[in-house]
Amino acid sequence: MKAIFKKSDVDNSGALSIAEFQKCCKDADIGLTRKEVNILMHQCDVDGDGMISYDEFVPLCFEMLVEITANNLLESQKEPSELEEFLKAVWTDADSGQTGTLLLTALKVALWGADLGLSRVQMHSICSTAEIEEDEAGNAFVSYMEFAPHAATLIYRMMDMDAQAERTQAVHDQMGAEADMVHGMTQADLEVGLGQLFSAADSSGSGFVPLANLQPLLMGSTLGLTEGEVRAILSSVEVLPNGTVEYASVVKYAFYILQYLAQEAALSR
Repeated sequence: MKAIFKKSDVDNSGALSIAEFQKCCKDADIGLTRKEVNILMHQCDVDGDGMISYDEFVPLCFEMLVEITANNLLESQKEPSELEEFLKAVWTDADSGQTGTLLLTALKVALWGADLGLSRVQMHSICSTAEIEEDEAGNAFVSYMEFAPHAATLIYRMMDMDAQAERTQAVHDQMGAEADMVHGMTQADLEVGLGQLFSAADSSGSGFVPLANLQPLLMGSTLGLTEGEVRAILSSVEVLPNGTVEYASVVKYAFYILQYLAQEAALSR
């Protein structure tokens, strides 16, 4: 795609007009439909000047093409049951002991590796709805055979733009202004609250806290989090080999996960 872009840029300006970009994508001969070319074009025109620059296009190109391919894969599967069986196969392959359960972290890694075009926020939101069982050491396990049907339904819904639009409307009809808040807090409010909570617990200012400290910290905070919400937030963490978590990532994803859970709860009433 880089080579085709440069070839299409006949005046070496570093940018393509809309017509040149459309020809560029056609010359690539990778099976893009006109709709997909338009999606690429609008996503890549970051500054909205009607020109697609090399610097705008190249960083996004591969990720967007992967997402388009993934969406095509999902659209070609007519029933959620097909995706359900695919997820079961993915998680079974990751289950070396064939126990029927996976550590939540392993479940996430396998889902991410399945290349379904999910964003990290979507992946964390899906995994946050899994029923978790803990062993004596506090390790979180998921029975993936039971979780697969639910996960497949959520993924289909997330990838269906019409369904997403309907869900957004239903959420706002049901929740009003609360749809954009959690526990009465905006995203900025929650991020400030979590940032202060973790900073107070991080006396060295390292930016990391032990995983073992996360749950009691969150449960003991004044943010009003339920046990289920805390478990959902913990599902998004990436644990380092030394058993610590970079809490900036928790602050980054917590609002989206809590918002998703609140909206799902409102829609199920």
